[in-house]
Amino acid sequence: MIFFEKTREIYLAGGCFWGTEHYFKQIEGVVETEVGFANGNTENPTYKEVYTDTTGYAETVHVKYHPDVVSLEFLLQMFFKAIDPTSLNKQGHDEGTRYRTGIYYTDPEDLPVIEKVFAEEQKNHQQPLAQEFLYRRRVSSGLSRQEPHRLLSPTPVTLRVCKKSEREEVKLNSSISQKRIRGLSLFGGTLFLLYVRILILSFVICHFYQGCGNDRLPAFLCVHV
Repeated sequence: MIFFEKTREIYLAGGCFWGTEHYFKQIEGVVETEVGFANGNTENPTYKEVYTDTTGYAETVHVKYHPDVVSLEFLLQMFFKAIDPTSLNKQGHDEGTRYRTGIYYTDPEDLPVIEKVFAEEQKNHQQPLAQEFLYRRRVSSGLSRQEPHRLLSPTPVTLRVCKKSEREEVKLNSSISQKRIRGLSLFGGTLFLLYVRILILSFVICHFYQGCGNDRLPAFLCVHV
């Protein structure tokens, strides 16, 4: 029987949390994942509220793993392969502050590993990486607050768990609104085409009657172009 060291955890924001969660579930050594929202400024937000990009929350995956099977360094290397690390507040077609990328840790011993992987990844890009580092407690004064890639948090890393039904409800409402807009646009376009056809028909009829010497044509049909 194999006995593993107790599990460790890391919070990873990589854009859409459903895709990020599915990605990490495939990695051997990952024993549990959970999606939610992290590091916002309101309590218990709904997905609908987070969707407005006014709560400060990021879509995040809580990853628990066995360090004897998979290392944090490997997980972070896989994390960078799954995202566009230089994209700010956007991953693929998903855009907004809720889709920003970040690495949120709960053990200060993880920071050297995070910084090592971050530095290695930065060598592959001319642009600065857009990830944020957050720790659950106020950091020591020895860490520079001027470093653009590290946003320091005085509050605990919290994860408000999100149910899939919440996101589906918001997307459904958004889809209905878009369909209504498309329907109104189509209706307006149809009316415009009908108006143009009436003008053309009136113009033809007017000139036909005038060409035949008929001066009894109703005045409203004589369109001056």
